[in-house]
Amino acid sequence: MAAKSCPDSVYVPEDITRDIFSRLPVKSLTRFQSLSKDIPKLFKTPTFISEHLHHSRSNPSLLCMVLSLQRNMYLIKREMKEEPEQVNCPINLLHVCVVGSCNGLICLHHVKLSSPQVFSIWNPAKKEFRQIEPPKNKIHDFILSPGFGFSATANDYKIVILENKVQRVYSLSRGTWRETKVQNLDDIHFPSRFYQAVSADGALFWKNIGCLISFDIDKEVFSKIELPPGVDDTYCLRLAVYKDSIAMLHCTSDDPVVVDVWVMDEKSATGKCSNWVKLFTVGPIPGSTLEYYPFNFWRGELLFVKLIEGARVSLYNFNSNKFKNLPFIPPCNIFRRWFLYVESLVPLDG
Repeated sequence: MAAKSCPDSVYVPEDITRDIFSRLPVKSLTRFQSLSKDIPKLFKTPTFISEHLHHSRSNPSLLCMVLSLQRNMYLIKREMKEEPEQVNCPINLLHVCVVGSCNGLICLHHVKLSSPQVFSIWNPAKKEFRQIEPPKNKIHDFILSPGFGFSATANDYKIVILENKVQRVYSLSRGTWRETKVQNLDDIHFPSRFYQAVSADGALFWKNIGCLISFDIDKEVFSKIELPPGVDDTYCLRLAVYKDSIAMLHCTSDDPVVVDVWVMDEKSATGKCSNWVKLFTVGPIPGSTLEYYPFNFWRGELLFVKLIEGARVSLYNFNSNKFKNLPFIPPCNIFRRWFLYVESLVPLDG
């Protein structure tokens, strides 16, 4: 019997191929670029970049910056099937702070006192790095920590600096800084400039004494947002992101630990109102906030960081009401920053 001939190739419809590609890691997509001339062009189209980002955002990783004599970054994946990956930054991290992580882009702030304060944006997955030209007028002193976020309305990534009565905003799409006078914050005091900005739903948010401060990334306007009734602004109040909305993790008890989770409605991000909803309460958890400090939500679970006796990361499952320790223990007990991170094809050329 004659052997049946096999076709040289199998035809796969273009829409199926595109869908498969959109679910792959960036490292895999890089290898596929040599298959044809059209594939690299596809990976650069805004539509495909958005599709890939949509799938990637459903599987975020943790980015940990460890404060030691030589700062290191580690990428922690949820499955933890392998050792955390040490992320190699193209610059020395000794005098660098992470401003924020958004859609696969990481904003870095170079804070060495002997040189001008400089920002850069980095896409680790694509191994692309771009240093941002500083503003024409010298940066003096921040009264809020810098912020970095994305506006879907403007389709733009922006860096925000607040100095005294002046705001400076860098637009990635324009490639320029814009300097304007600040409105709506005349009655605000800023003793808390080291609080980290959190990006959610087209706005940036900072914890401050007695209130939150928000910045509409599209309109480039600051606003004051009141805290929920009965919530104070102690050290155990942390901003987080819950289903793309700004949330607050408020520890109402230190030992045992009890955490109220508040979420703000959509209109509040613009400062028009401050409607907070308390979604649920976690606890009581035996121990203190030094052992279980709430950090953020990670793929449907609440992430806690242990601050003493061997720093460790734990996940709290709402269905089982149980903790699970991640096996990763960084080489230093002191953490600089924790961020949620997703791979993306987002370009740095605006």
